[in-house]
This record gives sequence, structure tokens and C-alpha cells, in this order.
Amino acid sequence: MEKKFTGSIPSELHDLAKLEILYLDHNNFTRHIPPSLGNFTALTQLDLSTNHLWGEVPGELGNLKNLQ
Repeated sequence: MEKKFTGSIPSELHDLAKLEILYLDHNNFTRHIPPSLGNFTALTQLDLSTNHLWGEVPGELGNLKNLQ
């Protein structure tokens, strides 16, 4: 049986500011997308698909100018 992450996306990820690729797809994350993901300005790829996230996409994600 495949294990999946549950709960909200951890806010502790802010310590990974130089991260370039972040795949959190196909989990059981709930709640909202944390605005702190907008601080990951080095991100070129971000995948949050196939979760149970709700709410608006935070405007802070507009800071991710390197996303492809």
C-alpha cells in the first residue's frame, strides 16, 4: 500500500528557499496552498495536483518568476 502525506502542506518548507523543483502531487493534502510557497523564488517546477486543496491560489505565487 502506497503511503501519502496528509494534513496541510507544512509551513516549515520555508527553510528550503533555494529549492528548484517541488512535487507534492498525488497526496492527501487538505486546506489551502500556503502563501509562503511564494518565497521559493528559485522554483522552476511546482506540482500540487491531485490533492484535496481548496480556496484561492495565493497572490504570493506570482513571485515565482522562474516557473516553467
